[in-house]
Amino acid sequence: MRLRGLKETDAEYMLEWMHDADLVRDMHKDFASMTIDDCRGFIEKSGTDTKDFIHFAIADENDEYLGTVSLKAIDTEKHIAEFGITIRRCAMRTGIAIEAMRAIIKKAHEMGIDRVYWCVAPQNTRALRFYDKNGYKRINITDEKELLDQIGSSGVYSYDDIDGYIWYLLNTSDDDRADTESADAGNLGHQSPDVSVYMMTYFHEKYVRQAIESVLSQKTGYTFELVISDDCSQDGTADILREYEAEYPDRIRVNINETNIGIPSNIYKARTMCRGRYITNLSGDDYWINDEKIETEVRFLDEHPEYSAAACRIELRMDDSTVAYDTVPSDTRLVNREFTIRDYEKCIPLGTHGLVMRNYFLTEEGRTYFGQAREISEFVDDAVDEVLLLRKGPIYVMDIVSDAHRVVKADLDKQNYNSRYSRIQKYKHHIDLLNGMSMRWGDEIDFSSWYAEYTATGFLGSIKDSTRSEFKEIVDTIPDKYRRNLYVRMIPHMMRFIVARFKRR
Repeated sequence: MRLRGLKETDAEYMLEWMHDADLVRDMHKDFASMTIDDCRGFIEKSGTDTKDFIHFAIADENDEYLGTVSLKAIDTEKHIAEFGITIRRCAMRTGIAIEAMRAIIKKAHEMGIDRVYWCVAPQNTRALRFYDKNGYKRINITDEKELLDQIGSSGVYSYDDIDGYIWYLLNTSDDDRADTESADAGNLGHQSPDVSVYMMTYFHEKYVRQAIESVLSQKTGYTFELVISDDCSQDGTADILREYEAEYPDRIRVNINETNIGIPSNIYKARTMCRGRYITNLSGDDYWINDEKIETEVRFLDEHPEYSAAACRIELRMDDSTVAYDTVPSDTRLVNREFTIRDYEKCIPLGTHGLVMRNYFLTEEGRTYFGQAREISEFVDDAVDEVLLLRKGPIYVMDIVSDAHRVVKADLDKQNYNSRYSRIQKYKHHIDLLNGMSMRWGDEIDFSSWYAEYTATGFLGSIKDSTRSEFKEIVDTIPDKYRRNLYVRMIPHMMRFIVARFKRR
């Protein structure tokens, strides 16, 4: 990025952002009515010798115009000026805006301008987020009487305008970050990214390259990082992770556990490494099939703060198959609407695969709250996480298919959960999980359908493996209120399970 004088060839690009209704709708000036001749006139005027204003083009390495940055209403006696910046959509969330802002503030300081001010409409949440995230401080304009009088007498803003805007004021000598920090999609610098993708790996040598590449291929204006935590794999997984970390040091961070700590603890470790405003998970043997996943889900959450997370639809694929045998949620009536605790109680499958959620792990309170997953279950993670998240707020299910979840067979070579534990052991893990959750939240959540779901699969497994006595012992640990009519309630779940198994063939 560099600043240069405006050129006549910039006019068509300038008109592009002026006619982008989403960009200019909250601006003070009526840019939407501007024509190409207006742009040419502005460019010509910017080249005049004046002390009242300066305008620069923001240009990339190919000298293409990306936006305009300005100092207006320059007062050389009071050493103050108004700052302004506008950029094309293609330059948004790339780090170029903050670089250009810091460059013009540095130039203002060199010109003897001690302070710059600017305003934002309250409904322009994108701009407010940008300035707040980058550390610029809002002011109460009524406390700055001299500045208030100067703005009011300029003729640009009425006093009603002034009251209706949010104002910022910066001492140019304080903005020393211009030489030390920059952030773009490829270099996060010292700033936190918008999104942290956390990936857990365990014996994923065969699949992890595809998983990582599917993240790196995302097309988005949001900045993102990939955090990977390997749970002491004994194949070549760790070597592959170190290779990618060395190739993408500003994008990928890797943790290799020296001993196996289990799924819930490894997920907790990965999440606490995440620095983004949002987090989303991807297993080392899954992959993304939509290169606009981050852009779509994060943009939705930015615009809808009432939701704790945004969910997508997930394709289930067997091993290396590129054809889905099912999609979750399969019922299209569940998409384009919110998913609540009441939906969870109906045993509607959603899971945490593919969720983009707000990063509650940035606070100690959030880390403690989600740390309950490790206390409740040593083996099963996403079931607890789903409940914990829904207790924070509803999840919105979007009508996009963005993730491929690889359903790996119980192959000893793959060292996955299905291969390490028998059917009866897995049934016990899930009943222990439900017992732990019902002990905590049984007064607010009805887990009846989930007990029936897991007991149905446990019963079928016990018949196949001749472990019916062990099965009964586990059933006896279920609280009385959930054991009543359990075998009757599990019949429809058993039928669904049998149908799902045939779909995999």
